[in-house]
Amino acid sequence: MNAFRVVRLRWALSGVPVMLFLSGCAPAPAPPASDLRGNFKPVVTLNQVMVGVVDHNSHILWNAGGSDAYAPTSDADWHELEHAAITLAAAGNMILIGGSGPDDLAWTQKPDWAKLTQGETDAALALLLAVQHKNRDELFKAGSDLTDKCEACHKEYKPALPPIIATPQEQPEHFYGFKPQKK
Repeated sequence: MNAFRVVRLRWALSGVPVMLFLSGCAPAPAPPASDLRGNFKPVVTLNQVMVGVVDHNSHILWNAGGSDAYAPTSDADWHELEHAAITLAAAGNMILIGGSGPDDLAWTQKPDWAKLTQGETDAALALLLAVQHKNRDELFKAGSDLTDKCEACHKEYKPALPPIIATPQEQPEHFYGFKPQKK
């Protein structure tokens, strides 16, 4: 083998370890949309998540934004609203992945599911921003947007909409921490 070929072969082979090293640094490919669950095992149904997490926290935010009687008046009130908005935003991922109900996995496989759940998440993030700015007008506006996002999803997946207006007597759990102001 002539010297030129040996040098060329050594040069080519010296790059192999570098290429192997760099290929190990590449991020793993994202799982396909049909495999979002991975090792995640849902333990509650989507309906339970919707009622226990989404509906509950939505009402707290809707009440604070839409009713002077439940308007936040202290930093502690705003903190409670921030907690509700963060919980609502995080719920978007729970909804995206689905639950343990009989139709839950099938729903998550539908093409519009990710878009609808992202709409809920985006509305919740707008609520969070309004809360962080302590801006009730923006809270009301973002709450209205959340209503639109919820109704769009319910139109497709649960046409019998739950009541949006709740009174303390009907659903006291949605009013925890917020007392009507004395006039």
